[in-house]
Amino acid sequence: MLPSLFVPLALLIGMLRLEGGYLTLTNTSDQPLRLVAVEAPAAARVEIHEQRTVDGVMQMRPLTDGVLLAPGQPVSLAPGGIHLMLMAPPVALAAGDEVTLRLVFEGADAVEIKAPVRAVAPVTGEAAHH
Repeated sequence: MLPSLFVPLALLIGMLRLEGGYLTLTNTSDQPLRLVAVEAPAAARVEIHEQRTVDGVMQMRPLTDGVLLAPGQPVSLAPGGIHLMLMAPPVALAAGDEVTLRLVFEGADAVEIKAPVRAVAPVTGEAAHH
């Protein structure tokens, strides 16, 4: 069963040739779904990452098992938490561009979405160390 998606997506335009993707996913089925991969022509690869603070130190790591989407529970991929990292985009992305993302789910059909690229405000605090 295909998930229903609510997708306000912003791709962080940065100096490191990494772009951050933020969106909210809602599984409207009655079964759990797991987002296991994301593909995008606008990047060499896309990783699902988690950022968290452990003992006062910010850590970021890829979520190799993906993200579990419980039925009816929205999951936000946002700065400072779980988010997407578009690695080594072949061309610089600019505000106003559109990026195609293919969301791959375990045991369900993949979903393709088109997402606008938006400039985001500079990040401060712990999230700035991304």
